Amino acid sequence: MENIFELSTSQLKEIANSLQAKIEEGLKKDGMEISAIPTYITPKEDITDGKVLTLDWGGTNFRAAVVEFKDGKPSIIESKKKPISAKETAGFKKDDLLCSMASLIGELESLDESVTQIGYCFSYAAASKPNGDATLLRLT
Repeated sequence: MENIFELSTSQLKEIANSLQAKIEEGLKKDGMEISAIPTYITPKEDITDGKVLTLDWGGTNFRAAVVEFKDGKPSIIESKKKPISAKETAGFKKDDLLCSMASLIGELESLDESVTQIGYCFSYAAASKPNGDATLLRLT
């Protein structure tokens, strides 16, 4: 029996090339199959010791964690996750999104004055700026 889920190397390359072309097309023009928004930040690369608040604002979950660095090696001290659904967020406005994330951050017991930096992953359409700031374009 043939396994229809097994792909050859040439099929995988064809898929990868097609994806790359669609992303490049989405970067050039709005309304394409893949909406590609150029994003960039300059990450801080010299964290050797200290605590960082990490945020992941995704389409299905909000996640927040405190990560401690010792000698450049990270370890998660505490993390919280709040599942969200499209039904729950239907009609969300910017303030709703921010209040929901703030509520989750407020649950972190290890968040204190020793946390001096924030790292984030924002999985919504946003215009990123070189200084690390971003403007929400729309909720998806």
